[in-house]
Amino acid sequence: GYIKLKDGEIEIGQPKVARVKAAAWEVTEEAEHKYPLPRFTINKGVDIYYTYDDLMPVVNAPFDVHFEDGTIISGVLDENGYAHIEDAPNGRFHVVFGEDIREWKPVQEKKKQDESAYTEEEIHRVWLNQENSAHKKEKH
Repeated sequence: GYIKLKDGEIEIGQPKVARVKAAAWEVTEEAEHKYPLPRFTINKGVDIYYTYDDLMPVVNAPFDVHFEDGTIISGVLDENGYAHIEDAPNGRFHVVFGEDIREWKPVQEKKKQDESAYTEEEIHRVWLNQENSAHKKEKH
């Protein structure tokens, strides 16, 4: 076998299997291929999900998807915080989300089961009263 480097190209010739990793490649030979090369399809669809930390969806929020080729696609999420963009350009992208259209309401925190209904000061006062009562009984 041989490897030939010329004019920025690499030519490999060998009697057995050649494995090549590259962004693009071209194969030329005199004999016919035994197996046809598969046709690869490119999925251009992009799915977008946007949720809060508790995994509840951000409803009907506007968004802009910025692709690395300069394309910007805008849309609105559905009631599940989801959108699908068909025929999106290849490559990386980032999404800029707007706000949930619903009116903001503060989340009511649930009391922990081990949390007392009394303040720390009230607990100390009761404890001190019990201690004082116990000492008075001992003296009598």
